Amino acid sequence: MKNICYESTSKCLLECPYCISSDNGTLIQDNYQEIINFIGKLRPERIVIGGGEPLLDPLLKEKIQLIINKYQENNEKPYISLSTSGACKN
Repeated sequence: MKNICYESTSKCLLECPYCISSDNGTLIQDNYQEIINFIGKLRPERIVIGGGEPLLDPLLKEKIQLIINKYQENNEKPYISLSTSGACKN
């Protein structure tokens, strides 16, 4: 698998009329470890973390670290990118 997109949160400060994430409702965060384990099994070449606005996700750093740890188990380094508008609270 080449690429996978992981929506870390549906939260966003913008209300873009064309955004497909606004149709997804509120994401349940309880199963993010299970989702990351699944991503680790798929071993995509690139992981795009998006949303909503991923920078609003209070668990973003933890999620990225979990992905890195999954790859390090096989002495690999993941290519992780964020799909962000940069619109977030300080």
